[in-house]
Amino acid sequence: MQFLTNLLTSQPAAMLLSSSDEELLMGMSLVMVLVYLLVLGAMSILLIVANWIIFKKARTPGWYSIIPFVCNYALFDIVYGNGWKFLLLLVPGLNTVVMIMLYVRLAQVFGKGGLDIFLLLFFTPIGLLKLAFGNARYKRPCRSFL
Repeated sequence: MQFLTNLLTSQPAAMLLSSSDEELLMGMSLVMVLVYLLVLGAMSILLIVANWIIFKKARTPGWYSIIPFVCNYALFDIVYGNGWKFLLLLVPGLNTVVMIMLYVRLAQVFGKGGLDIFLLLFFTPIGLLKLAFGNARYKRPCRSFL
């Protein structure tokens, strides 16, 4: 009731909450941020592990999956045989097309088709985990870019 009274008398927003309410909101915000960071960290570790296994299947050192630009270089090297093509990811607009092509070719060099391509394009973490822990075998890189 006090809240409505304060609202109707148009007091500043800082006066509407008591100090215990502010502490409660701050605590809840802190918990939400910590949960978010925990989930984000767990997903990052899971994707590093998936990339590590994919790299091992392609006879590339697994630790490349830990370093961001080296990971992209290694993926392009696995898929196209030339890792320097990852620099095309720095071109705005073109990077989306290049990533779509990369994921389509990634599925193809591991002998996978439709469902795996769909998963890699729209549910990338699940697609990478399926490639890593599934029965996919690395064939050879695609020499053509298109």
